Amino acid sequence: MRHIQSFKVLNRLQDTEKILLSIVVIVCCIVGLATVSQAATYYMPDDFANLRAAFAGMHGGDTLIIRDGSYTGTENIIDMNHFPPHGTNSNWTIIKAEHDGQVHFGDPNDGSSFFSVEHQNNAYVQFEGLVWLGGGCYAGDVSYAKFLRCGSGGNVVHTNTSPFRNIVSHHLLYEDCYAWGGGKYKLISYKSNYIIVRRFVGRIDAADTEHDGRLEPLGGVSFYDSSNCEGQNIIIIDSNAKEYWNVASLVGAFTLPNGGGTNNFFRGCIDVHGDMPLHGQSSGFTTVSRINCIGWDIPSGALLGGETINSHITMGNVSSLYNYGAIDGYTDNSCSVRNSLLVNVTATGGALRRITNSDYNYLWNNKLNYNNTTPGSHDVTDVNPFLNSLKYLPRIEPNSDLSGKASDGGDIGATVMKRIGVSGTLWGETGYNTTISENLWPWPNEDIIRTNMRTYSHPYISGARGFCADGKQLNGVDDITLTSYIWEYLGNPIPPEIYGDQ
Repeated sequence: MRHIQSFKVLNRLQDTEKILLSIVVIVCCIVGLATVSQAATYYMPDDFANLRAAFAGMHGGDTLIIRDGSYTGTENIIDMNHFPPHGTNSNWTIIKAEHDGQVHFGDPNDGSSFFSVEHQNNAYVQFEGLVWLGGGCYAGDVSYAKFLRCGSGGNVVHTNTSPFRNIVSHHLLYEDCYAWGGGKYKLISYKSNYIIVRRFVGRIDAADTEHDGRLEPLGGVSFYDSSNCEGQNIIIIDSNAKEYWNVASLVGAFTLPNGGGTNNFFRGCIDVHGDMPLHGQSSGFTTVSRINCIGWDIPSGALLGGETINSHITMGNVSSLYNYGAIDGYTDNSCSVRNSLLVNVTATGGALRRITNSDYNYLWNNKLNYNNTTPGSHDVTDVNPFLNSLKYLPRIEPNSDLSGKASDGGDIGATVMKRIGVSGTLWGETGYNTTISENLWPWPNEDIIRTNMRTYSHPYISGARGFCADGKQLNGVDDITLTSYIWEYLGNPIPPEIYGDQ
């Protein structure tokens, strides 16, 4: 009898456990549904009148889509006290334009910043297609933020800020962004780590960097006192306004201007038609690589840091600046140049100056090929690249004098044909620094970039110059684009396959 009663008690306990388990499952499902339902999409001004109202009403992982238009007023300023709710690594908060390049914050004639943020670590926030005018976009002590297809610029000449700027930050991505106007740099990372600038277009217009009785340097994209940074497929273009630059010095389109750092890369970058040198580098930097980079119609520049690798560089029509060479090791700093093409260099310092290791380089029609540099055993100085090799800046022609002649089996000079870095990846993520199969040309969002840069206003400098000018391609039919401007720069019509017109 006792055994029967014990069995009944056991059954009751098991039934109770089943009921409790069912309750737990139901509660978990309810909580799970509540968590999923938090990821919402809102529109501004439909759901929220302004950014600050939106940030107050959103949750982490939500998306805010902003209707086309110009937004001003303090209620649309993003700062440390008014920032989107943080997302997570798997569920980023997204603030995006309804149509890229057609949502503007601020005033192009006012230096006030509509994005000035500090102390936002592990933000997991993504900004897409927005344009900040006037005071630029500043991030200080920020991590895990992405700026995709965003623009920044304006008409302010006397300013020490930059259109894009970050300080003591890490794991930031600027992808398919663009900048114009004044400021010290088009984009600067200062004392930061793990920064990627991918497919960026910058144009330096009138600039006056004087403040507190002194002048500051001027450059393109700068990794200043920073380490582990990547510049991938960057273009600095039509920066030919030197007579309107009141600055201390010109430190380079792709530059490491001061301080020190290590493990910095510039891959597939282009500096064309301007008064800014291709490169510059402070003595505190080591382990720097410039690979497949192009400089044309620019002045010379110098490199001071050690362990600097220059590989597959194309430079032409290089004039003097401070008596440097086109590629200048300056202080015998373990600077190597290989597999590169240098032509029409009139710089006082020559084509290669104080280079510790030169080999597999082709040099043609230079005022001086070598200056304090020993020619490499595979260097060539008697082949004219214009006969059949160099018709277009981004590539060397197949089956030509320079194709397949490099030490690695590739072409002499730069090849800038494919995108570098898997889109959206941060430093360290799979594919963040590899050349992928996706074509770089035609340049993504080039019409939007051109439209916004054409708005630049100055008494003597037109925003509609260079690739932004009115005019036709060499076929006499199609309008000039960023892609056609670069591809036709050497005077040959753009190949039809670049725009897929096969």
